[in-house]
Parts: sequence; structure tokens; C-alpha cells
Amino acid sequence: MNRLPMATAFTLATLPVFAQGTLADYQRAATLRETWPKLATGVPEPAVRTAGNKFVYRRSVAGGATGTRQPAEFVGPGPA
Repeated sequence: MNRLPMATAFTLATLPVFAQGTLADYQRAATLRETWPKLATGVPEPAVRTAGNKFVYRRSVAGGATGTRQPAEFVGPGPA
């Protein structure tokens, strides 16, 4: 009797157990989430509508964010 199919099935059935993350993995991921946004620059944020039919467009820069306020009728420098 060939035992290879049984051994293969048992090995494949136990693989997902080893894929579970450890506490250290989750802690490292949490610190990366706090650190990486400070390193990325030029990342746009969603436009926010303000009073008076204007929009504020923000993007990240080193040390914070910068933004511009444009009227809703504003047409940018080129096609979107």
C-alpha cells in the first residue's frame, strides 16, 4: 500500500497552523504603521469641502502636510 498520498495529505493539513503570526509580528506591524506615514511624502489625502463651495486639497510633506484651497469651479493645469 502506498503511504505517500496519506503523508502528503497530513503535511498539507498541518501547514496553516504554522502560518499564524506571533505577538512579536503584530507588535512590529503596529510600529510600522506609526513610522511609515512619517516617511512617505507627496501622498494625497481626500479632498475636503469647506464652506463657500471650496475644496481643500492636502498632501504630506516632510514634517507635516501642505494644502491648497480651490473653488469648486477650478480647472487644473491638465486633464485628470
